[in-house]
Amino acid sequence: MNFPVKIEELGEYGKKMSNFAKKSIMAIIEVNEQSKSAKAFLKFVRELSFVSFLDESEIPNRKTRKAILDSENGKTIKCNDFEDYLKKVR
Repeated sequence: MNFPVKIEELGEYGKKMSNFAKKSIMAIIEVNEQSKSAKAFLKFVRELSFVSFLDESEIPNRKTRKAILDSENGKTIKCNDFEDYLKKVR
């Protein structure tokens, strides 16, 4: 994933996160989990009740975010049938 990610690029997911962020601070921390101290740090942070983790797989990639925004803004290809679709996308 390319960071930083703009809230607007996340579509509906971004709106939900934006509401969450009004009450919270969101940070992206990249940790090399190979070292002993990094593993201890992650163990400590995961045990904090006020910290939550987002799975990176839950956040759409840039191309998908653009497609979501395009569809939300009505930027779609309207077709009568599959043949019409093929004509328009070629």
